[in-house]
Amino acid sequence: MKIKNFFLSILIIFNICVQADNNELNRFDDDVYNDKKNNKGNSHSFEDLGVKIDNIAREMKILRKVIEAYAIKLNTLVENSTKELGKKTDDELLESLTSNDEDSYKQAYQALLNKKYSVEIKVKYFSNFIIHYPSSNYLPNAYYWLGELYLREKDYEEANKNFGILIDKYSSSTKTPSAMLKRAYGLIGLEKISDAKQQLIVITQNYPNTTVASIASKKLANLPN
Repeated sequence: MKIKNFFLSILIIFNICVQADNNELNRFDDDVYNDKKNNKGNSHSFEDLGVKIDNIAREMKILRKVIEAYAIKLNTLVENSTKELGKKTDDELLESLTSNDEDSYKQAYQALLNKKYSVEIKVKYFSNFIIHYPSSNYLPNAYYWLGELYLREKDYEEANKNFGILIDKYSSSTKTPSAMLKRAYGLIGLEKISDAKQQLIVITQNYPNTTVASIASKKLANLPN
């Protein structure tokens, strides 16, 4: 609530400053028009106009500095508040992985898709899920996404460890073919080309006429002999 009120205060002040800036510009236009209309040929009117221009310029400069200062403060506050909110949300969601496996898996998956969470936090979601629900039907998916996260970070050992668990323990899972393909990517990352080729060949043999097999075949053709 305090943060919300602060934001509103900043926006109000910002609008006031902008409006004041616009009012100064409008007043300047009115003064120029009136001086031209009422003081044609009077050299003093131009001197007065010059003074007015200088005064308005100084006032506008001050207003702009005020706006810039509040803009900096607002930006800093937003950044700090976002970090704090993100941290709090991380902790709350991690703790919430004790309700039931379906909801907890959905929460972990939503965190996976959320760009504001770090890889470390996403890994914790799925790791905690595996610990809390060792018999869940969602375990193959959890292992798969753990492997995927490590693969993205080029931690090929950890990636293949999780893909391996999925492949060995849940061979009938719909995630197994993709896990085999990703494990082949991990083996390539580890420069174990021969092992990677063997894995890709197994995919083409075990899952013919599938998208995974097609990708594996293309990957196999691009690997060095």
